[in-house]
Amino acid sequence: HIMLGIAALLAIAFLYGASSNNRQVINQQNQSTKDSFLKWFTENGGTFHVNVTIEEFPSYGGWGLALPSPTELSHPSDECQSDNADGQCTAADYEKSPIIRHLDPLFTVPSSIIISVQSILDTYTFTSSPLYLSDFYPNINKILTRAFPNGPGLAKRGMGLVEQDAVIAMYLMAEECQHGHTPLFKNNEDSRWAPYLDVLPKYTIPRLDSFGDEEYAVLQDANLEHTGRNSRRLLEQMYLNDDSGTGTINVLSLKSVVEDMIHQKIGPTTPSIAIPAACISFETFHRFVAIVSSRAMLLKDVKQ
Repeated sequence: HIMLGIAALLAIAFLYGASSNNRQVINQQNQSTKDSFLKWFTENGGTFHVNVTIEEFPSYGGWGLALPSPTELSHPSDECQSDNADGQCTAADYEKSPIIRHLDPLFTVPSSIIISVQSILDTYTFTSSPLYLSDFYPNINKILTRAFPNGPGLAKRGMGLVEQDAVIAMYLMAEECQHGHTPLFKNNEDSRWAPYLDVLPKYTIPRLDSFGDEEYAVLQDANLEHTGRNSRRLLEQMYLNDDSGTGTINVLSLKSVVEDMIHQKIGPTTPSIAIPAACISFETFHRFVAIVSSRAMLLKDVKQ
């Protein structure tokens, strides 16, 4: 019994050590991801309040704004009203100072790192752009008009939220493909959005159209189930152009446009490079649609 007890303790110690090592590696990776994003953000003109940073919140789907650790907090000196004879602020004085004052801006995002339908049109429809695609606008416009007959199609203004989600998701797919498979791309160049992509969720954020039969059974709401299934069907029809229910994928689809976008970023090659399947799967499209629908800011009906 003593030997078994010692063996059990050793096993527990080993597992604890392995778990501790894993946590240490994850913490180091997270710190590297955080540092890379903050460096990229500020180098591109973004700013954070001195007492605001980002941290990972796995339970809430990824990264978000946070206060730094107490030892890293900055207290503005003009807020410190010390009664000490030497005028030096004490710990108690600092506790009275506001960490963030009323109406202080938490962060600013410059237009150069804002992704919107407008910025995507600038990238792929301007003839002076290195990524110009002559069929980009007409193809996406045709697909969106077919899916939303009463909408404006691909436009700078007036697009519905789902249409905007889809277009921005396509852009992020092409960028993530470059980030994840850099050696395939022109000059071995990584995506300029790499640090931003690294802080986005790596899984599909749960929402009605990501539910399966089990989730709908638990939900027990026919209206919500109908809404969720219809939403997924619409996304599949736009992305795969599968209207027949047979699984046959036609030529003109959002997927075919994403393939064109990725090939344009790869550059001319002989023979043509096969795009990794994960880059253009419906699952990847669905993941980014969910990210955009839940993470993008909406200003005057424009997602960005």
